[in-house]
Amino acid sequence: MKSAPQLTLIEGGKVKREAKPLCTLRVFIANMKAQGMVGIPKDHAVYRYAKDIQLPTVFMGVAWYKFKDAYLIYNPEKKYRDWLLVFQKAVKNNWFGLWCLDAGEFKFTSKGQQAQKAMQAEQQRPKHDAP
Repeated sequence: MKSAPQLTLIEGGKVKREAKPLCTLRVFIANMKAQGMVGIPKDHAVYRYAKDIQLPTVFMGVAWYKFKDAYLIYNPEKKYRDWLLVFQKAVKNNWFGLWCLDAGEFKFTSKGQQAQKAMQAEQQRPKHDAP
């Protein structure tokens, strides 16, 4: 979905970027796939943040699963300009309450454990059985 941003020179010599269009998460994911991208780019700031705080990769996977669940199933009409930024905010603020810190170590909460089990069950389900 990355394309060269449109730049407009405005008075005073400052550059203003044109705003990205609003779209649903379904459209955003379809656009990413059309550009050959699968998932969140590994160089995205959300991964740097996770690395900085030592959030294990499995937690990121469960967070993305819950994020998609929230915006593809329960709120499919919601539109944002930058879905990756929204996901980054969801991770930074633990929107879904999936993890906690216990003696400096990340652990899944009961919500996180439930989401992980649901994600694993979905991954094991044959594609034609998916809802």
